[in-house]
Amino acid sequence: MHGFCVIEAAGGFGLPEDLDETYRLLIQLFTTSMRGRGRS
Repeated sequence: MHGFCVIEAAGGFGLPEDLDETYRLLIQLFTTSMRGRGRS
């Protein structure tokens, strides 16, 4: 997430996708992956 913010602050993305939606999906993927840890 730090990298996402650093790249965005530097104007590095320049893509047509909505960055708020992209960030929301990033957080969702991260939290989903953390919930799956420890399961066998």
